[in-house]
Amino acid sequence: MSAHPAARAVDRELELRALATMVKLARRFTLAFVVVNEPVLAGLVLQTLLDATGERLGVVDASPADIDLLAATAEAAVGSVAVLVTGVESLLDATAATVSAPLAQLNLQRTAFVERCPVPVVFVLPQWGLQELARSAPDLWAVRSGLYRITGDRSEIQA
Repeated sequence: MSAHPAARAVDRELELRALATMVKLARRFTLAFVVVNEPVLAGLVLQTLLDATGERLGVVDASPADIDLLAATAEAAVGSVAVLVTGVESLLDATAATVSAPLAQLNLQRTAFVERCPVPVVFVLPQWGLQELARSAPDLWAVRSGLYRITGDRSEIQA
C-alpha cells in the first residue's frame, strides 16, 4: 500500500532539502545519486541544485555512447559549485553480459575522478539504472556520500 499523497510530498521535500544541504556543505568532491523514476521529477532536482548553487551548476549529459565521463565532469566542474550528471541510463543495458565502457572507465579512474572534480557530483537516474551502475562501477558506487529518492504523486506520474 502506498503512502498518503501528502506524506509522499513531505518525503520528497525532505529528500530535496537533504540534497541541497549536502551540496551547500560539501567543500570537496562528494558523490551523490538521485533516483528519479518519473522523468518529470528530474526538473525538481535540477531546480533544487540551481537554487543551492546560486545557479553555478555544471551539467553533463552522459548519453553520448563515446563520452569520457571523467573529462566531461571535470570540465563541467570548472567554475561550478556542483555538477549534475544526467543520461547515464542511456549508457547501460541491464540485459548485457558486459558492463558499460564509459562507466567501467570511470570506475577504473575513480581516484582521478576525485582529484579532478573538487565539487559535489550528483548523478540522476532511474532505479534500474542505479542498480546497473552499482554492478558496472562497484568501486565508484562504494565512494558515494549520499543516495536520495525523489518520488511523485499520481498527477506528476500521469503528466
